[in-house]
Amino acid sequence: MAPRVAEDRELLAAIPVAPQWAHLAAGAFVGGGASALWWLILGVVGASWPATVRSVYFPLLQRLQGWHGWSLAIVCLVVLIGWGVVAREVAASAGLL
Repeated sequence: MAPRVAEDRELLAAIPVAPQWAHLAAGAFVGGGASALWWLILGVVGASWPATVRSVYFPLLQRLQGWHGWSLAIVCLVVLIGWGVVAREVAASAGLL
């Protein structure tokens, strides 16, 4: 077995789920973090330039205001902070930190 595969299996073993679900849990965790980061960026862009967002999505977002974007960005920031705490704990339990 290649050393990288053995290292990956050790990292997956650190995830607190059943071993057969570790790959799925790791993918969902990374995907959730990436999605929260994406929506955070979109929230900041929407808050910074609400008129541009309204013009691009003309029939759908005519009532968009700047605070809508900031609300989305704050929620996503809270989710990302929680995600970072969990990622740090998993990395520490795997011996990476």
